Amino acid sequence: MRRLLVLIAVLLSCVGAQCLAQEMPKDPTKPEWRDVIAIDLSSSDCKPAESPKDRGAKLCKGVEGYSLLLKGDELKPEVYLIAHDARRSQVHFWNTTDPKYQGLGNVATWTVVHRPRKTIAVILRAVIAGRQDYSDTGFYDIIARVAPGPVCIVGSVSPSSGFSSPGESIGIASLPGGLRCLGLNEREKKDWFAAAGRLASEGQIQAARLALTRVHKPSERFIVYREMANAQFKAGNPQAARRTLMEARAEALRKSFPDELRFTLIHVVAGMAESGFYEDAKSDFKLFPESERLRMYLMVAYLQGEKRDLEAAKTTFQEAVQLELKRSPRSDGNLSEIGVEQARLGLNDEARKTASLIQDPHFRETVEGSIRERPPGPE
Repeated sequence: MRRLLVLIAVLLSCVGAQCLAQEMPKDPTKPEWRDVIAIDLSSSDCKPAESPKDRGAKLCKGVEGYSLLLKGDELKPEVYLIAHDARRSQVHFWNTTDPKYQGLGNVATWTVVHRPRKTIAVILRAVIAGRQDYSDTGFYDIIARVAPGPVCIVGSVSPSSGFSSPGESIGIASLPGGLRCLGLNEREKKDWFAAAGRLASEGQIQAARLALTRVHKPSERFIVYREMANAQFKAGNPQAARRTLMEARAEALRKSFPDELRFTLIHVVAGMAESGFYEDAKSDFKLFPESERLRMYLMVAYLQGEKRDLEAAKTTFQEAVQLELKRSPRSDGNLSEIGVEQARLGLNDEARKTASLIQDPHFRETVEGSIRERPPGPE
């Protein structure tokens, strides 16, 4: 898998400006295993090219006898790698005829790996405007392999990278050997999460499902499932919404790590509540760690309040109260949270009953203060 995401971006080796510092202790007898050197393409690091055929171009210093030549339009320059023997290789960092292309960033970052095998790479930055198709926008780090050749683009990293984008870029630049050359049409990345969410919110369920196959982060996949179910419910098809959520539930439970449920199954529970399947929503509370269950009751009660189904919210709050009263030792802090949420929904009579069960005067006053601040009825 792309050399295990370039050895997990060289073990998450550096982030942002920290990349310019070396991680290994200095040894005066040998160079660092890797040098990362940033060159400002708009400063004195660049001089006018001397060759008549390059009139108007600028030559920017690099490393190990290499330099960069920038010719033509300042926003849409032709970029050439110049070797120590004067050989030049054009670096097609982006399709500069793209109407969304806005320019070349001012910094070129050279990465020289000394051990165990000498490699050189350079990172350029393309600035890209937003698109309606939800491609990643803002900028792309474009990584060009310099040596050993062939010289070509071997990496394109967008801001929505799974790692920090600077860390992943430096990781690729540190291991450029063996990576295949990317074509111009392989530089831009689609933000499939945003696209799937947009399609779901528009009710384009089949298109959203297709986009969802390209969304891999669990914390994003289950948000899309919930968006799809919401759209189906609003379109008057609650059973379709339930089927979508049951599909998501099965996926969440295939890897039922308790810590992951707060990013996966929680969206199924919320979706069930939003679609009116309250018992389905509550039936999965038991799958969460005990410390998370009160939060689940409060979430479902809140969603019931959003639907103006206050009778259902009263029932859910009462179930949460009974859960706390059975706890040994019971938690006045948890009862206080329930009472505050009841008051926030305007269920003041219920909040008073909860306050009367609280022994700690501080927590009881917290609930009573919330009641005084909120008139009866939902917000």
